[in-house]
Order: sequence, then C-alpha cells, then structure tokens
Amino acid sequence: MAAGGWWLLGNGIEGMNGLNGRHLGPWNQFGLTGFLASQLIAAYWMLPLAINRAVVLPSVDALKFVSLIACGAMLKMSIERAPAVLQLFFVGYAVSMLISVGAFLATTDRRLCNAYALDSQLNAGGGVMALGITLGGAWAWRLFRGARSSGHLMPR
Repeated sequence: MAAGGWWLLGNGIEGMNGLNGRHLGPWNQFGLTGFLASQLIAAYWMLPLAINRAVVLPSVDALKFVSLIACGAMLKMSIERAPAVLQLFFVGYAVSMLISVGAFLATTDRRLCNAYALDSQLNAGGGVMALGITLGGAWAWRLFRGARSSGHLMPR
C-alpha cells in the first residue's frame, strides 16, 4: 500500500491541491518530517495489537489503508529531498526493523496475532524479511544508478 502512495504521487496526483514537494517544503526540510512520520506509521502497523484491530474493525482497516498510502507519498517526497547520508540512516533503520521483526515472526513458536494462525504468522515473517532485503537492495541500486549517471563514481 505504501508503494501505491509512492506510485500515485509520481503519476498524477502530485500537482493536485498543492500536494507536491515545493508547497510542502517548509515542513519537510531535507525530508526529515516525512521520514519520521512514515517510520512511525510503519512501526505502528507492525504491532500485533494494530494488526488484530485492523482485521476485526473495518474502520481501523480503512485507516491502515489510508495511512500506508500516505506513508508511501511521504517517502517519495522525502527521498527526493534528502541527501544520501540521511537516506542511509532512515532506510537502514527501516531495513533493520523489517528484518528483525520478520525474523522474530518467522522463528517464534507463540502466536502473536489472534487473527492469524501460527503458520500464517511464520509465512508473514519470511515475507517481512524478504521485503526488508528487497527495500535495501532497491535503495542501494537507485543510489548507485544515480551516482553513476552523474559521474560521481568515476575517478578524477
């Protein structure tokens, strides 16, 4: 869902109602506010209590859907504004959080979410770890591709 927000912002809604980064720039200096907000949103929706509520209550599920789309939009704006070192800090934190939570879900013998069976939890743990690894690899590839095209990787 966060990827959906990223895609929507890049493919059409960016110019609508002043949603683009130029109008929101003062509150998102160097992408810090967007990174912090998206980290908090993602961390909250990883909690077993939040997952249970989203499964049981349709209003909470709708809030999850909207907040994760907003998370993706904030990430897109923040990545575009942030220097590579700041990106490394937040992406590194997100990747380590995803891998550690995924490993915990995949290796525990206790059911953490009442809404899911233990097998589903173990599968979700593997998926969360794969998501973390993919996110880290995609970010590194994007950064390397940008540095290579700008000539920053060439010796002088």
